Amino acid sequence: MNLSQQEFAESIGFSKSYVANIETGRNQPSRNFLDRVRAKYHVSVDSLLSGNLISDILESGRTTRNPYIIFVYAFTAEGLSRSEKILLSNLKSRNVLLVDTLGLTTYQQALRKLVSSKASSYSLWELLEKKLVTEDLILVFKGLSQSKLPKSGDFIRGVFKIIDDAGREPRSSMIILDYPSYLEKKFADFGYYAAPVYLLEPTGGWVK
Repeated sequence: MNLSQQEFAESIGFSKSYVANIETGRNQPSRNFLDRVRAKYHVSVDSLLSGNLISDILESGRTTRNPYIIFVYAFTAEGLSRSEKILLSNLKSRNVLLVDTLGLTTYQQALRKLVSSKASSYSLWELLEKKLVTEDLILVFKGLSQSKLPKSGDFIRGVFKIIDDAGREPRSSMIILDYPSYLEKKFADFGYYAAPVYLLEPTGGWVK
């Protein structure tokens, strides 16, 4: 925005020296500093701390040789759609397979969405395994809580097990976009595998 350090600092109520110390790496920004930048310049705290939070988490999983399942939280149906848009925008350079599970009633239907095949259930799992092991793929499941899949948690565990068993450096990852209450109830046992995220809109009135 072509602001000097002095002008930027004054605009958010901090000293020029405080801003200079952050820019040179001598100090970490305080939460108060980040909140004031967010409010004044309509950016999310996540975007200040990380250029792309989702991609950073996925790459961290590769570095630690530990597959992650990312829980993206939303609170309303509108929020789910909004988060989907932000998520896909963040991952536009990646190989993403979005599965909107609204109306699905069987594992077979979900698997067919994943592998685009009409094979038997057993063969569908085999095809999915091959896909997840050989491709650099990010699976995104939207709205599982709105589906009628029996034991949807078991289905997701089956998919995740393929990724987890793929070796020391899995190629694929999984993201579940849903309501916090559903994710906490169905997937609490994922423990350290799970990375919970609230996607934050850079502008507008959504909760930051």
